[in-house]
Amino acid sequence: MIPRLSSFSLAVVALPYIILAASKNTGPSSEDSRLTAAQICDPAVAEPQSYDDMLPCAKAKHIEEFLCRPNGTNPTDLEDHAECMCKGDFFGEKLACDTCMRDNGGIDILELVLYDNLLHSAYDQLCLATAAPTAPFASI
Repeated sequence: MIPRLSSFSLAVVALPYIILAASKNTGPSSEDSRLTAAQICDPAVAEPQSYDDMLPCAKAKHIEEFLCRPNGTNPTDLEDHAECMCKGDFFGEKLACDTCMRDNGGIDILELVLYDNLLHSAYDQLCLATAAPTAPFASI
């Protein structure tokens, strides 16, 4: 299971950022800071990297697009996909990626909270559901 920030923890973490943003009269992250954060958190690489050398954003993409990609749409394929996504590193790496983006100005704390909630909702639907999955993660 992926760690979830409590409401109190989120408030404690978010308050300084909210005050700072209000004092600077800034809104959500600018396009320039998003590009810079993407270059830091998910830089383009000239040569393929081993999984262990990848940064969290690259790992999350690799898991979703290659390691856990469903082989089809039949129930067995979707169950295998869900098991791979849920028992592997995807959710932790995705949260680490989003945190890197926040730490480097690509998203603000409120966007991080939104992404965290969406990620947990998807985790709940894919990994904690009692019924067999009917769609891959990307569709949730």
